[in-house]
Amino acid sequence: MKTPSPTILNSLAWNTLGNSLALVFSLAALVVLSRILTPFDFGLFGMAIAALMIPETLVHGPLQESLIQRETIDDGHIDTINTVSTVLAVVAFVAIFAGAPLIAAAFGTKEVTPVLQVMSTLLLMGPLTATGASIMIRKLSFKQITYIDVVGNLVPALIGLAAAVMLKSVWALVWMELSRRVVRLLMFMWLSGYRPRLMFDRAKMRDLANYAGHTYLLGFAMSAQRALPSALVGAVMGPAPLGMFNMALRFFEQANQAIIMPFSSVSFPMFAKNQFNRPDLHKTLNQTLQLANTITLPAFIGAIVLMPLLLPLMIGEQWTPAIQTTQLALVLLPLTMVEFINRSLLKAIGRPDLATGITFASCLFTIVGVLSVVGYQIEAVMGVLIAQKLLTLGLIGYLVHKYAGFTPAQQIRPVLLPAAASLVMGLAVLLLRDHLLPDAGPGLRAAVLIASGIAVYALVFGAASPATLKQALAMVARRKRA
Repeated sequence: MKTPSPTILNSLAWNTLGNSLALVFSLAALVVLSRILTPFDFGLFGMAIAALMIPETLVHGPLQESLIQRETIDDGHIDTINTVSTVLAVVAFVAIFAGAPLIAAAFGTKEVTPVLQVMSTLLLMGPLTATGASIMIRKLSFKQITYIDVVGNLVPALIGLAAAVMLKSVWALVWMELSRRVVRLLMFMWLSGYRPRLMFDRAKMRDLANYAGHTYLLGFAMSAQRALPSALVGAVMGPAPLGMFNMALRFFEQANQAIIMPFSSVSFPMFAKNQFNRPDLHKTLNQTLQLANTITLPAFIGAIVLMPLLLPLMIGEQWTPAIQTTQLALVLLPLTMVEFINRSLLKAIGRPDLATGITFASCLFTIVGVLSVVGYQIEAVMGVLIAQKLLTLGLIGYLVHKYAGFTPAQQIRPVLLPAAASLVMGLAVLLLRDHLLPDAGPGLRAAVLIASGIAVYALVFGAASPATLKQALAMVARRKRA
């Protein structure tokens, strides 16, 4: 099995380091906040986030991705995209701020109105942040992005904790999120060296229009798919059940940010650079899938098995009803990882339209499915999201084969050994969970079970493929040296 190139390992190491440290700070803040605030508070915050998700995606992000994908760009391309995004952001901000009472009425919760109006200012920060990030990702400046991830999560975590102690309300979550966006905006502007100019060049926009248009549609479909389940849970069940549902999704999002997004962020520019060289493109895809599954599958399966022990220990007994929902949310993670990598490939080869079509189909499936079960239990809603991921994986795998020549066997092969070793590990931890150190404290039991899981996984995986395990350990070592 071929060893991944140093460029991939270095980029992944820095990106994963930054996201992992960000996860540590975010989880530390979450542990404290979840013990001070109530599910109702988290539900109000979740309603505001759900209302902002679609407009926030539309005003930045998809347009800036065209700056990464295009082979050559100049300052005119960058300024044109940033100007268009800024104009859209101002329009969206005015619409959300003015329409906040109507959105609150749709949720049946008037308390969300001021929260949504304050958080609508996030829309104004997005374009500059996304433009600076695109410039740095294009240059593969993941070391500097790591600094941004660390500072951009540490400072807001401290602000959020202080606000929670003083305010003991949803506003602690609001000020934490606002501070996170401000810090990231300032740091991306500083480290990218970008200084915005308001300009619009039709020729430059035409250069990017085809790709940007498809990514725009893709961004809309993806954000709608993410926002609608929470919006429907909040509108039908109320803030407290939405708080439980969003807490489960919060664990998913935190793990997604720390573990999955590094592979997606690094793979996209790598795929784009190799888009015209099929052998190198296949090599990069195989290496990315291989590393991703080796490192992430055991973490996901171990977390699912240990969640009944970990969740009350981490965030308190009031969140115990969210255990099963959180376990189901974690099932989404390995499916999302493969989906994101394959989606990045389709976008990198200049076919975001393919990813867009799949996303619209899965979005329709999600809407119908969630509407069918939203009146029952939040676990049923999460089950619909798992079914949607499986559908998406099947469709996107077919397109990767058809348009990139990467066969189903090549897509499945990197998953088999990590999946088998992770299942053995999960079964071992499950058997030990209720019998090992029954009189010990939950913290000690969790630590011993995690250590046991790591040892079992390393033994099984190392016996079957020592070379692949060595590659995964090399990436971890690079993170530590970083």
